[in-house]
Amino acid sequence: MCACVSATGHALPPAYIFRRVNFKDHMLHGAPNGSKGFANPSGWMNRDLFPQVLEHFISIMNVSLQNPRLLIMDNHDSHVTFNVIDLARQSGLTILTFPPHYSHRMQPLDVSVFGPFKTYYNQRCTEYLLAHREKGITIYEVASISATPFYKAFTIENIQAGLKKAGVYPINRNIFPEDAFVSAEPSDRPLPVQNQNDQEGEVPMPVPEMAPGPSGDAPGPSGDTPGPSGSHQDHPD
Repeated sequence: MCACVSATGHALPPAYIFRRVNFKDHMLHGAPNGSKGFANPSGWMNRDLFPQVLEHFISIMNVSLQNPRLLIMDNHDSHVTFNVIDLARQSGLTILTFPPHYSHRMQPLDVSVFGPFKTYYNQRCTEYLLAHREKGITIYEVASISATPFYKAFTIENIQAGLKKAGVYPINRNIFPEDAFVSAEPSDRPLPVQNQNDQEGEVPMPVPEMAPGPSGDAPGPSGDTPGPSGSHQDHPD
């Protein structure tokens, strides 16, 4: 299930991804009103599927170039692609992603909604199995079984609590101490170290991995190093 909520505490109809080659309408029997179904052999979100899921949410959000919206999400590889960015720009949607490896603290749904949802869903599965011992749960019962847990977990209170605890809304820049973001550092590559044999005052040669600076300066044929305008620190894309 892929879910989307608003700062007002309301949940949009979710998107279901079924582990099948093709989606059939009856897979959504009993799902929350307005839900959208998709199929993928792996059962997971991927680069091809997410733009379709995003279109589902865009259509519900009533977003446009005249009525722009902000979407905050994690930066999973399937979420940040050219197709997604292009779709967002054409639709009037601005995308902001959470720091890497930090969605467990800043993703409001991870903080206060998905936990209760999983608990309610497991309880509902147990109840269903007790009532249908001879049948069990198939892919065609997933949507209907998840409907009640969805409504119980995706409440205004739970959603707003997650937004507040994550410092997303109301915005609280000081909700987490600086050292809490150590795991979110995109790179821990050490800075180049000067060789002990270098004479005092000499500038060490740049390490091979370092790219030219913003000015485009590069070492000359004689090995001369670029001036200050070519110095930089490596940053990941």
